[in-house]
Amino acid sequence: MSQGFDSAQEHKSQTHIAATGVDHGDSVSISAASSGRFWAPATAPSLKAWTDWCDLQGSKLLDDTINLERVFDGFIIPEDITERPAFVLLAVQWPWQVYLGDRDRMTVSYDGRSYPLADVDFEVDDHSPTGPFRFSLVTGAWRVPYEADYEDGKGLVYRPLGDDAVVHTTSRTTPVTPLQTWFAVNRPELFLEGDRLIDDEGRLRGRAPEQPAGRQVKNFCACDDNAGAHRGQVDGATGQRVAPLHREL
Repeated sequence: MSQGFDSAQEHKSQTHIAATGVDHGDSVSISAASSGRFWAPATAPSLKAWTDWCDLQGSKLLDDTINLERVFDGFIIPEDITERPAFVLLAVQWPWQVYLGDRDRMTVSYDGRSYPLADVDFEVDDHSPTGPFRFSLVTGAWRVPYEADYEDGKGLVYRPLGDDAVVHTTSRTTPVTPLQTWFAVNRPELFLEGDRLIDDEGRLRGRAPEQPAGRQVKNFCACDDNAGAHRGQVDGATGQRVAPLHREL
């Protein structure tokens, strides 16, 4: 997977991943590490059950009908960006941290009326693919327009188009914060056309680009946490396994 990242992103990436799905009607889970090792969280009831599981995973690794390029196409790789991407803004939502902890004690005030932060809605005001992102915070009593655009060295910056709302928190040091200042630390998530998202770190998430040809051969190892392993190699350019699998006990 590291072939899809530049050197800076690769060092930031997580080393483990876990996924769930359905296999022949049964719910299954599997985890993997960047080293090429992968495993299932379930406990095998016997050594025979474990070796059968290893054989099943080995058959999948050797299945030439599985197209690795199609698998890579399903990955969503965050991309650091410095300018507004030319995609239409479809929706805005609060960052996920808003829905944790003391969110019920955080309120937004404007024109003398306050609402819990999580109860304040967003509405998109401009659906053009260029220029600043424009949206409004909306409640039953007021509507406050904002815009967001990329600035050199600052990333995505939010500004009110008129008077700013304020956020009331339980903090003793900053109990009242202008929403523009609060947005600098708690950026909303912006949903764009084509299943794309600008996350709360200002990175663009969307479909991964096609994988480059000529990747180096990578080792893989399918193994249980406590015993045994399948080992082999994958040719990154062809997707073919170039060494036979064997099991170690």
